Amino acid sequence: MISETDSAIRAFNVMVEQIEKGQPFHPQEVQDVINELLEEGHHSLADRLSRMKIKWGR
Repeated sequence: MISETDSAIRAFNVMVEQIEKGQPFHPQEVQDVINELLEEGHHSLADRLSRMKIKWGR
C-alpha cells in the first residue's frame, strides 16, 4: 500500500504537479526524487518520473 505520508510519495506528487505546470528543474533535482523513490521501493513511480517530459533549467 502506498501511503501519502511517505516522503518519497509526497516529493513525487509535488514534482509532478510542478512539471505539469511547466516549472523548470535542474536534472539533479529530478534525479534526487527518483533515487528516493527507488530507495523506498517505488520503482514504477521512479520509472514514470524518469519518462516525463521535463522543462530543464535552473
